[in-house]
Amino acid sequence: MPVSLPVTRPVAAPLSAAILAGLMTATEIEALITAGLPGAHVEVIDEVGDGNHWRAVIVTAAFAGKSLVERHQMVYGTLQGAMKDRIHALSIQAQTPEEQQRRS
Repeated sequence: MPVSLPVTRPVAAPLSAAILAGLMTATEIEALITAGLPGAHVEVIDEVGDGNHWRAVIVTAAFAGKSLVERHQMVYGTLQGAMKDRIHALSIQAQTPEEQQRRS
C-alpha cells in the first residue's frame, strides 16, 4: 500500500495573539487617531509587547483650551468604539505643540 506524504507549504510567520484575538495593531490605532484629528502628530507604543497595553502620544493644536478630560474624550471619539472590544488598555498623553515644546 503506497504511503502518501503530506504536501509541504511555506509557513507564514505566526500571527501574534493580539491579531488572532481581534485586537488592534499600533498602525490601526494610529490611523484612526490621525484620521479623527487631522494634522496631529501621533505615536502609538505597545507598552509591554503583548498588543493589549498601548500608550498614545498625541500632539495637536486642537487640544488648546481643552481640559485633560476633554482631550481624552476627543481621542476616544476617534477610535470609533474600539475601546469596547479591540483595545484593552490605552494610556493617553495629549499635548498641544506648545506644551510639548516646553517639556522637551
